[in-house]
Amino acid sequence: MRSGWSFLWLAGVATIIVADIDAFADVVLPLAVGCLFAFVAALVGGNLAVQIVALLVGTGLGVAVLIPARRRLDQRERDSSSLAGMISSNGVIMADTPPPPGTGRVRVKGEDWPAVSATGTTIDLGTRVVIVGVSNNRLEVEPVPALP
Repeated sequence: MRSGWSFLWLAGVATIIVADIDAFADVVLPLAVGCLFAFVAALVGGNLAVQIVALLVGTGLGVAVLIPARRRLDQRERDSSSLAGMISSNGVIMADTPPPPGTGRVRVKGEDWPAVSATGTTIDLGTRVVIVGVSNNRLEVEPVPALP
């Protein structure tokens, strides 16, 4: 016979998924995994004590697996939008970039950044460039060679 708790566990999972969990994802997502474990324990006929143990085990596994995975993803996002993560990316000059020490602007990955010409020449507005380095919180850019 199925326990009445099974639907409570399933409701917990649904509530967690529907709720805005971004701010508390390190707590809420593992708890959702624990609720799923408890739901399965209830479906197979486990008593309340077994369901609570399943909740705790599932939550522990969720913490062990989901939190490190989320942190790796967050770090990847931070790296890709940091200055160092821009190297080798393509962009477009948004404000003329005069020879150093003059500073222009470049749009890369949807963000505007200060830019300096790595070639020592002026790079005109609208020119497609590649980021070749970072210096003093400015992206060093070179024009992308035209295709023959």
